[in-house]
Amino acid sequence: MCHPLLRGVSSAVVPARVARRAAPENAQFHCWSDDSGATVRGMAVAPRSAPVLPDSKPHVPIAGVAFFALHTALVYVCAIRIAPWTVYHFFGWIAPLLKMPVTTYPPDWYLQHMEVVTVVPAVILGYLSLTRFVPTALLLHIGEREPDHRGVWAWVIPAGVLAYKMVLYQVHAPSVLYGKAVSTVEYFFDIQKVMPTFDNWRATDPPRVVAQMIVTAPFYAGIAYALGALALKHKLLSRLFTFEKAEDSTHADS
Repeated sequence: MCHPLLRGVSSAVVPARVARRAAPENAQFHCWSDDSGATVRGMAVAPRSAPVLPDSKPHVPIAGVAFFALHTALVYVCAIRIAPWTVYHFFGWIAPLLKMPVTTYPPDWYLQHMEVVTVVPAVILGYLSLTRFVPTALLLHIGEREPDHRGVWAWVIPAGVLAYKMVLYQVHAPSVLYGKAVSTVEYFFDIQKVMPTFDNWRATDPPRVVAQMIVTAPFYAGIAYALGALALKHKLLSRLFTFEKAEDSTHADS
């Protein structure tokens, strides 16, 4: 019986004494019996497989890092720029057109409603997911072949910054402005009601207001942005509209 390595490679079988002198690395020597029952020694050359070369370009998740950075940047833009810009232009353009009486200084109104004016646009941006509008050719070029849902992690950096600032924060000592010390949670989450100006800078705590605008507000925006991205990932609005349509058809049939 012929050895499995020698099937179909009869031209590769040579006498063993001659072959051993210049045998290649992939040569294998075997003994078998021919049709007459005599023992034959020979060499079979196994087919040489192509060498496996290491990947000269290691895989780097360029798209993942870039999209995560984009989502994080949108969170900060929404909290630090879009929310104040919306309040400013509402009182500057829309309120006069609607002849609405303005009884509150717009920056003060922004601080008094910081949570709402920060969360609403962040949820909308998270659900829109601007990465969906990136050209397909560019996505394929950077190796991105699946829909981007990294917006659900947009809260990580703002939450990390907030945690870092809270760890570094030391409880304020009693002062003229405050009759008691301010705890860490109160310092960051009890939003001030008055924006400091040159005329009323004693009426509030300017460093605290700045910390709430650039640390607490992005945290709120990050949570809201992630919720919007999560709703997009699970197609929440599509499911709600589909449920309503199915319910309407059920009532029509009845």
